[in-house]
Amino acid sequence: MLKTPNSKDKNYSSKDVIVKKISSTGEFIIPKSEYFDPKWTVSGFELKFTAKKFGKTNPKLIEGSKISISTLIEKNINLEKEY
Repeated sequence: MLKTPNSKDKNYSSKDVIVKKISSTGEFIIPKSEYFDPKWTVSGFELKFTAKKFGKTNPKLIEGSKISISTLIEKNINLEKEY
């Protein structure tokens, strides 16, 4: 989320959704260069982590059956100082 510097008003906007693949280590560093602009101040991040896995079950149990597992984790990070 972005806001105008030195503004006491809570006028926020946001950048487009950025989709990044995260390696199997589960680590990703957000580069400062992607969010530096003298006209705006980054006030926070809204992160969504999703994972989907698809597969087949044992055909001897139920012929032709399939399985899918989906997970969603949402995290909001507020970077504003509270007075």
